[in-house]
Amino acid sequence: MRDYILLFINGKKHKVSSIYAKQNLSEYLRDTLGMKGTKIVCSEGDCGACTVLLHRYIDKKKTTFSSINSCIAPLYVLDCCHIITIEGIETSNSIHPVQEAMAKHHGTQCGFCTPGIVNALVSMSDDLIAANKNVDMKKVKNYTTGNLCRCTGYKGIVEAGMSLDLSEIKPLFERYDSKEIQEELEIAFKDEVVLDDKEKEISIILPKTIKRAVELKTENYSVISGGTDISVFVNKGYNKTKKFVSLINVDELYEIQDNDDFVSFSSRVSLTDVEKSCEEYFEEFANSLKVFASPQIKNKGTLIGNIANGSPIGDTIPFLYVSDASLELVSANGQRDILIPDFYLGYKQFALKDDEIITKVKIPKKDKEFKIYKVSARKDLDISVVSLAIGYKIEDEKIIDISIAYGGVAATVYKAKALEEVLLNKELKEEYFKEAISLIPSLLTPFSDHRGSSEFRIKLCQNLLMKFYSEVTSQREVA
Repeated sequence: MRDYILLFINGKKHKVSSIYAKQNLSEYLRDTLGMKGTKIVCSEGDCGACTVLLHRYIDKKKTTFSSINSCIAPLYVLDCCHIITIEGIETSNSIHPVQEAMAKHHGTQCGFCTPGIVNALVSMSDDLIAANKNVDMKKVKNYTTGNLCRCTGYKGIVEAGMSLDLSEIKPLFERYDSKEIQEELEIAFKDEVVLDDKEKEISIILPKTIKRAVELKTENYSVISGGTDISVFVNKGYNKTKKFVSLINVDELYEIQDNDDFVSFSSRVSLTDVEKSCEEYFEEFANSLKVFASPQIKNKGTLIGNIANGSPIGDTIPFLYVSDASLELVSANGQRDILIPDFYLGYKQFALKDDEIITKVKIPKKDKEFKIYKVSARKDLDISVVSLAIGYKIEDEKIIDISIAYGGVAATVYKAKALEEVLLNKELKEEYFKEAISLIPSLLTPFSDHRGSSEFRIKLCQNLLMKFYSEVTSQREVA
């Protein structure tokens, strides 16, 4: 057992005691270590000024560092990680080529957002080198999606990214990886970590097994996967939880299974890895994840975390409804599976027993097509007003299977069974879809808020279903 978190920062070892365990990495870097290059602005993971680069020991096969928001990365979810900050990307002889490009193309004015943008582009360059791919504008924009710059304008930033000569860049992993660091992390990773701060009455435990995590759940510990959501509430002073279980050191919770029947993701699989894994079998879902959040969020957040959060506007949940996905729940008494719609009982209410944790989500491979829609104020990194997922199968211009789920219109994601009944076994004709949308005002009573009124949401639900009809018919005519 260990009573400290082991971190490497820019190649140097740090043993972090329990008094700092709940502190975010950005605060620890700035206030404890005096490394002021990492900036703090929103404390919500939205602006990217705090972006640093991370490599987990458990990702031993991965040879690149991933970007994360350090402002929503409590130290207890970073055990056995190597962090590279803006101070660590330059060499003893010169600044990093990304920094040179930013200066040459006037990609910075006040400079407050610049360290985060530079780190995002360093992450891009290293990933492209590892994949033997070239820089293009789409990649530059995608990698900097999570970085907000208020004064420079993005033209210079994009030009800086486009100008990079990858042959002149030595990847960070080549510079920082060493046998000594890996051996030390390997030894430390075997230990359970117990962090007790008696003065603040805080207890944080990093178990090594699912069995141990279940035991702690029964002792009123809150189970944390990626922690991207709860960290925001902690930062804003809304969350007073003092007992946490972090699953980051449970090896088996990083598994992705791909067999003839389904693809499954264990609870520590990042949204980035979910997106990549779904590109072959669930392309529509993978595409929706591309605008789900920034790379920094997806590299740290998990699909299970989005499910367990239980928000009625959670972007992944409508798809999981219509794909007939299920959850694997484990307790001291064994294991059970439950369909996603049956898991949600009400707003933030779940069919989860006190001694159960979610270990896996399983998405069956069925002969089914999908459409996913999201309406939000902006395309990337925004909360949806209304979302819609449809799973369907059409043969001989007849709808022989259809499943419809709306997000953002009720206390939970809404499974529109009445609409399914209208459309099932009907020909692909506009009249049936008009009949279906005529029912929507009587079925739904969405809430009103600053994103849209109840009436607006109802109209969106109707329009999105007609959009589905229009797209499907157009595609079939082209085919």
